[in-house]
Amino acid sequence: MDFIERIDSILNETASGALASDPNIIRVCAEIDFAKRFIDVYPDLKDEWQKLVVDSAAKLQEAANQNTDEIVSSIEQMLSPIGEYAKKYTIYCCGHAHIDMNWTWPWIETIAISRDTFATTDKLMNEFPDLTFAQSQISIYAAMKKYAPEIFDIIKKRIAEGRWESTAAMWVESDKNMASGESICRHMLYSKLWMKENLGFEFNDLKVSWEGDTFGHPWTMPAILKSGGVSRYYHCRPTMPHWLSRWQSPDGSEVMEFCDKGWYNGDSNPSSIAANFIDYTKETGLFDFLWIVGVGDHGGGPTREDLKKLRDMKNWSIYPVIRFGTVSDYFSAIEKCYDQIRVFNNELNSVFEGCYTSQSKVKLINRTAENILPDAEIISVFAELFADIPYPRTDLREAWQNMLFNQFHDILSGSSGHEAMEEAVVRFREAEALSGTIKIRSLKEIAARINTSGFRMNASSDEPYGDTIGHGSGEIRIPSRTSTMSMGSIDCEPVVVFNTLPFSRSGLAAIKVWDRSWDASKIAVVDDEGNMFPAQLVGFSRYAHYQGALNIVFPVSNVPAMGYRSYSIQPVEEPIQFNGVSLVSENIIENEYLRVEVDPESGAIKHLIDKNTSFDYVPEGKLMGLLEMYQEAPHIMTAWDIGEITDYKAFTSGGHPVSSDDLRYINEIGDSLGMVYSRKGAEAGPYRASIRTMHEKGDTWIVVEAALDAGSKSVEINVATDWRETGTPKTGVPMLKMAFASNISDTKATYEIPFGSITRPTNGAEVSALRWADISGTRQDGSVCGFTLLNDCKYGFSADDNTMRATLLRSTYDPDPVPEIGMHHMRFSIVPHEGACSVSESMRIASDFNLPMSPVITSIHDGILPASGSGGEMLSANVIAAAVKKAETTDGILIRMYEVEGEETVAQFRLPNELTEGAYAYEVDTMEQRLPFSSAVIKSGELNVNIPPYGIVSVIIEKK
Repeated sequence: MDFIERIDSILNETASGALASDPNIIRVCAEIDFAKRFIDVYPDLKDEWQKLVVDSAAKLQEAANQNTDEIVSSIEQMLSPIGEYAKKYTIYCCGHAHIDMNWTWPWIETIAISRDTFATTDKLMNEFPDLTFAQSQISIYAAMKKYAPEIFDIIKKRIAEGRWESTAAMWVESDKNMASGESICRHMLYSKLWMKENLGFEFNDLKVSWEGDTFGHPWTMPAILKSGGVSRYYHCRPTMPHWLSRWQSPDGSEVMEFCDKGWYNGDSNPSSIAANFIDYTKETGLFDFLWIVGVGDHGGGPTREDLKKLRDMKNWSIYPVIRFGTVSDYFSAIEKCYDQIRVFNNELNSVFEGCYTSQSKVKLINRTAENILPDAEIISVFAELFADIPYPRTDLREAWQNMLFNQFHDILSGSSGHEAMEEAVVRFREAEALSGTIKIRSLKEIAARINTSGFRMNASSDEPYGDTIGHGSGEIRIPSRTSTMSMGSIDCEPVVVFNTLPFSRSGLAAIKVWDRSWDASKIAVVDDEGNMFPAQLVGFSRYAHYQGALNIVFPVSNVPAMGYRSYSIQPVEEPIQFNGVSLVSENIIENEYLRVEVDPESGAIKHLIDKNTSFDYVPEGKLMGLLEMYQEAPHIMTAWDIGEITDYKAFTSGGHPVSSDDLRYINEIGDSLGMVYSRKGAEAGPYRASIRTMHEKGDTWIVVEAALDAGSKSVEINVATDWRETGTPKTGVPMLKMAFASNISDTKATYEIPFGSITRPTNGAEVSALRWADISGTRQDGSVCGFTLLNDCKYGFSADDNTMRATLLRSTYDPDPVPEIGMHHMRFSIVPHEGACSVSESMRIASDFNLPMSPVITSIHDGILPASGSGGEMLSANVIAAAVKKAETTDGILIRMYEVEGEETVAQFRLPNELTEGAYAYEVDTMEQRLPFSSAVIKSGELNVNIPPYGIVSVIIEKK
């Protein structure tokens, strides 16, 4: 029997003996157990210390015949050489209550959990004067202020005593893999603002980002955190090989990362504490350790029993120093040894890969919110500048906070119960209403100041409006989410197309022309320079007794960056001929750049040929955009984990064209149940052509549409499904994927992460991505090429050799038994490219794809603004603008940018004279605090600022 077995045998025998409940015996057994483990920390003293432990264990066997006080004294004296070394170490014990915001209970229960937990903590603090307590998540503090002010007063008192520590640098403990970089910045900004306004904290007081239960952490996180004054990071998942690191981002930013293998709901078991402490100490060589104590998930916090044990352990001779302290006390202690802590330069991923797909509706509303909130801010800046509409700080902040709450790790990850997910939708709808109303109202007011008089056709008419005024009021069912209301001009429909992105754009705009008795084949579009071209009819809508609306698309070109361009929709006497894209046959679409052949049985792409190089991106015998159904074996935690695959079916056959009278698909889903009834017709040019294929599986139908636009170098894939598949504990989980096989080898896969990108192995593992994923490699001739896959609402992807897959739907059954039943729409775009993946180009086309331009119907009128105009432009190709907004506490304009190609750059951002004339610029952190240094200057209407490789820079522009 070896040393460890001998000691454990004696300890186990004692623990089951007559004196097992004697406090002295419990104490001395724990001390012997600790001494046995502690030997590993000092291997040079192994022989000497092993003898001491063996002798003390032998002494313990005599306990039944002696006074246990004497036994403790004797054994502690024997082990005192070990105890002297142990007392060089300190274990900081801190109370905590992990509170899941809305997991398997509703919001009202979260309030009750928090109130009860904090009331109990207050009572325990009275009994244990040295107890310290850490609590994360600003949303909990805000809830106590609103719903339980008496508890909020207690929190304020305990904070003032220095015993209650706020580890709340984030609005909630949020998912980090599916949140945008700007969202993470807003977590810090609005959290620290709230704490400053309500509890008197200074921004730099809040240095800890507490992410105990968050399921993964992107590589760029340290850079984002450091920009917000956060230098300390606590998490439990995923369990890493290390306890502690200087976690480093690609830009070189570092935060101190503590991976708590003992978990955020630790107890006072001395054996557990010792095992974790010694594992930590052996790895780090440090003398300070953090131990979190408290019942968690549904709140609770430290128990009286645990606190009594810890109080007793403070008096043990053969154990490290036990003291209550804050999380910051621990970090401050180890930061003195900063240079000896290992560097970790990678992502901290991943766990629970099923969460990238579970509850697809919450993924959709998250992406929508992340699109419309920054959009509304940009529009509000220019609405104040050009339309005298006050910047709506309060409404925008409330909208952001609603969205940020929904990024809680169990909500955005889709691992909450049904009721919690319903509440998340309500929260999003309020954010959408606030930001959407700001957007529509502001764009209408700006459009009213744009001079559209050049489109006047009937100069002799004295009527200011036609009979269509007000038709389509409040109807926003077009991709840009702006109202289609007619302004009722006499003989044309003036439209202002807004582009809020900081680069010029071309593409298709979609509008509805209400109640006009126009021949659909004789509708023209005129731009602000007088160029005329035809419109394309794609469907029609009907409301009440009105004649209805013609749903049309038309091309818009070179719409200025952060600007607009004006158009007029009007009838002509003869059709205008144009053929930008053609439906060559029922299975082939072609434009000037690409030839796309769709396999009629699957609806997937059989050939995708670059007409310039004649290269076919689809390998022979394979398909791109192929639907695949998988069946996972029954397992627990289905929302979190992807189970063993027991069945597989590729939809290579059985598909059929969508019938012209099949109302299941040709109706724009949802409209037929509302006041506006719409139908979507076939698309055959001149600007867009598409091929639609339907698959039916029981009560489920899925339509795959391959679409090609004139002038486009990408193919859009639209998927619509009325999904009726359910998962059960008996049958398992149905999962739908789409596979994109490519004709390249030696591949590598690159994915968008918050404020950056990462390359991962092409080994088939399910990984997270934001708006795009790319697979690149070599052709047979050795040249490099690939394709970028854009998406509008998906986060789970995998790359297996030369095939990229997107996971579309998973019908999990716990904790929500019916998460996916109903209609789903999802969009993808396949963008072939020559050469390696360009991260900056992928970022731009992903922004373009996710945020369509906004057409606003207006009237014929004079105005102070020209027919087209620009409010700003990012001139540096490798720099991405994340936000253009009003500063929170000054009248300045904030611009946030990040570099994505690893190049040191002087970022250049052109701005209008109204912003730059008589203005100066200075760099700030994410909290919008002025930095002691600044490279920002304004030269000839351009903002210039230095940005390091992969860096993040925020600048405020102020009037002098």
